[in-house]
Order: sequence, then structure tokens, then C-alpha cells
Amino acid sequence: MKMTILRNKKISDFLTANKNKRIIHLWGGGSSGKSHGIAQYLIRYKWLGEKGIGIIALRKVRPAVRQSCWKLIHYWLDKMGLKAGTHYKENKSEMELVAYNGNIFRFDGLDNIYKKRSIEGINYVWIEEPAAIGHDAAFAERDFLQLDMLCRAPNQNGVNQIFLTY
Repeated sequence: MKMTILRNKKISDFLTANKNKRIIHLWGGGSSGKSHGIAQYLIRYKWLGEKGIGIIALRKVRPAVRQSCWKLIHYWLDKMGLKAGTHYKENKSEMELVAYNGNIFRFDGLDNIYKKRSIEGINYVWIEEPAAIGHDAAFAERDFLQLDMLCRAPNQNGVNQIFLTY
């Protein structure tokens, strides 16, 4: 299997140095590399590198996550030489990837945060553009608490984490 090194070494080093922190915030302007960095990190070190884990990538609405996170993960899977059917199974309608090691990578919108409560097996949550989730502080805090509860599966690899990219 062909694997490229992470292109954004600063982001990779930052994430590795903070691997025991529950919540990680990545701030940066457009084209700063934060989304590419987290996508590569989640693929290589979490989805393919750990055992028995689930990841979910979220944006405010499902079409937005399909146009950003889903496409970005596929871009890096292709760059890493990983192919659907060989290295992972893909369910396009459910926006779900299952790696050869059994780990799951899901993608969804936050249109109805309360429907996410019943999702099991999540160890890592990636929230792209979290500022767009809520309109006021109370709403955003309530949603974030729901996401925090979502990230509760047992993790033999270490600490469950939430990554927020702004």
C-alpha cells in the first residue's frame, strides 16, 4: 500500500503532541492547510493506524459535508494510493467508509443533532466550520454537548477526541 507522508508537518506535529487532549481546535485562514492536515492525520493515524475505532466528520448540513470533508478524504485516499474495494469498502449513499481493518469513517450533517445521539462506536469527531452550527451561544453549546456525548465509545488506543477546524 502506497502511503504519502503528511504534507503539513506543523499540523501533524501539533496533533501528535496533543494526542491525549479531548478537544483540539485548529484555526486558520482559507488555504492554511488545517482541513487537509486533519484529513491526512485521521486517515493515516486513526482510521488506518488504530484498532476498533469509529470517526465521524460533520458540518452543518449533509450537502456541505459531502462537498468538503467527503471529497477531501477521497482526495487523500487517492493520493495515498488507497482504492475502494481493495483497501476499504464504500457506501456512497450513507457516506460511510469501512477500512480493511474494520474501522469506520462516517460523514453527516448536523441538521438534527438529536438524531446523532443513537450513533454508536464513535471515538473521533471532526467538526468542519463549527461556527456555522449554531446561531447563538446557547444553541451552539447545547449542540456541542450532544457531540461530546456522541464521542464516547471505548478506545483501546487512547483518548477519544473532538477536532474542530475553523
